[in-house]
Amino acid sequence: AAKKFKDAYSQNPTFIPSALAHANALIKREKCVKATEVIKNAWRIKPHPGLVEPFCLGSEAKDELAVLKATHRLVFANRDHPESLIALARAALGARLWGEARTHLKALTPEHDTHEEARVCRLWAKLEESENQDIAASQNWLTQASLASGDPAWICGTCGNAVIEWSVLCGNCGRFATLNWDRPRHVSRQTLSGAENNMALAITND
Repeated sequence: AAKKFKDAYSQNPTFIPSALAHANALIKREKCVKATEVIKNAWRIKPHPGLVEPFCLGSEAKDELAVLKATHRLVFANRDHPESLIALARAALGARLWGEARTHLKALTPEHDTHEEARVCRLWAKLEESENQDIAASQNWLTQASLASGDPAWICGTCGNAVIEWSVLCGNCGRFATLNWDRPRHVSRQTLSGAENNMALAITND
């Protein structure tokens, strides 16, 4: 199985599921240095949040500060990518380094008071509550999170089913190799003009 994972990765290093399968197989065989190199290479080409945890595992990060240091090493070659900033902000929050977390979140949020991604809004909410015990600001960010774009997921191109973990078959429609990393469709409410002033749901792709 490990050989097949390596073959799949060699054929397409940019395909995150094959990179993860190959890296996890290496970690299980205690080849952690090779595993972390595979993950760093994948991050350099195509950053993906699923790469962070196995990299920290392969780096033998034992505590939150070690996780932050490992995350810095992972994102070094692609430091300004939004996924890198999100990973660094999350790790800094875990290490209780509020100033660093705020720096990364501000880089993601130019206006400093709004963001279109739910996961970034949740990180802001956690920071405001943890650093300043500002419950009002935290709740404001959580409200924005409920209105923002959904978190990225593996989306079936055939039926639109969204799942956290990739699989070769869609669990909903059963189609082969239709899952792609994307954001789920966003549902927004729009008021219609007319005698009854009804509400309709308009589904748009982000």
